[in-house]
Amino acid sequence: MGLWNDVKLYKTTNIKWHAGDVYEHSMWIGLCLEKWFNEKKFWMEGLDEKYKKLLIFAGFLHDIGKAGDWEFTFKAKDAHPNVGFNYLIGASFYKTKNGAVFDFDSYLDHFEFDKKQKAIIAVLVGIHYDFGKKVMSKISDPYHPDETIFKQYLDTLQDLAQETGYPDIFTRQLVIMSIAIGAADVRAAQPVYYASSIFEISSKILPVHKGGKLYEQYKFETNGKIIREALLAFYDKHY
Repeated sequence: MGLWNDVKLYKTTNIKWHAGDVYEHSMWIGLCLEKWFNEKKFWMEGLDEKYKKLLIFAGFLHDIGKAGDWEFTFKAKDAHPNVGFNYLIGASFYKTKNGAVFDFDSYLDHFEFDKKQKAIIAVLVGIHYDFGKKVMSKISDPYHPDETIFKQYLDTLQDLAQETGYPDIFTRQLVIMSIAIGAADVRAAQPVYYASSIFEISSKILPVHKGGKLYEQYKFETNGKIIREALLAFYDKHY
């Protein structure tokens, strides 16, 4: 069984937030990142073209930690970013329904990612939840943020980079991508329709639940832009 057919088996009962199950949401976030990059959305400002494909793949794989454990129906899996990170660095194993261990290293080889690029993808999977959960939701006034929140976020990102064995991937480019994937994760709670030139998707991915409009509710388009700039400025000053 292929990876994405296996992922389709995993269904969430948390339909208040997500209009899709794991597969739909995973496709939407990859498409969202590609759309944002091509349209020069502010979330991508300062990101080099060479990271485009890598970031999009990290989006498709971001919730892989919600699958591979045979718990096919679930409400939440809070540890999923770390589980996904561990799958990708080979510290734990994704088991398909037929009992086979999925080889993420070979999968990413097929798309011509080198070892350092694979490490970046793993870090982005590991951090994807934190910008929304541990930065945006914790800052009530974007013009006067608590900078300890920024430090905790960046220290976590740096720690993940070190854990891959490639500490030098902790760069401003990585910070930009980590913020973008975090924002796209929230946007992709609802469908994103876009024709990808990076990843072959046979048809439009339709919603299976109503879900919620979290991107609008938490003001990612306005407050998120301000917080992004402040977080990057904090990185520039302290790291």
